[in-house]
Amino acid sequence: MGNVETMRRGDIQYTSAGTGIAHSEYNDSKDKDVHILQIWSKPSISRLAPTYYTRHHSSDSKKNNLKHIIKPRDAFAKSEIESIPKQDGKDELIPVPGDLNFFASILQQGKAVTHKFMVPPSGTLASGKIRLGYLHLVMTSGIRAPKEPAPAKGASIKVVAEDGTESVLTEGDALQIEAREGSEITIESVGGKDAEFVFFDMGK
Repeated sequence: MGNVETMRRGDIQYTSAGTGIAHSEYNDSKDKDVHILQIWSKPSISRLAPTYYTRHHSSDSKKNNLKHIIKPRDAFAKSEIESIPKQDGKDELIPVPGDLNFFASILQQGKAVTHKFMVPPSGTLASGKIRLGYLHLVMTSGIRAPKEPAPAKGASIKVVAEDGTESVLTEGDALQIEAREGSEITIESVGGKDAEFVFFDMGK
């Protein structure tokens, strides 16, 4: 497709391969490691034309906030999708072919956010359909071996479900959640430093 980008902190690169693309990525620095989250999702439609979006979301835009970054195409009007900028956007939502919402957050110590699980346009709160949540707490204190303990003063979050169930995550941990449409969870930073995480709200 002819796209060439240098990614920096806060950048999002979205590629939909569709009917096929050639793609490569590498670390352009000779003296610094690169740390990225590479995430794959299966689209609900096959044989789409390849698509490419880039966005930048500053740390301030995610501070003590669940920043909505990716949203299902079905939640947009067709005219909206056609007008969404691809490479020259600011913080506009990226449309994805599937029932998937993607968020990012940086929670300061002691701060919390609440998320209400999505109700797809064709659903209702009364349907009680089950959705999947997936939360990953980023290793902001540095990469460690799988069996190496998390740093004592590293980031940590507590996730509280609507029924009162609690889970505590340290850096590098992930949590899968099953929840009803319209139900809520609370995510609180309880560790020794700010907690940076990504969160998905998906159809089951």
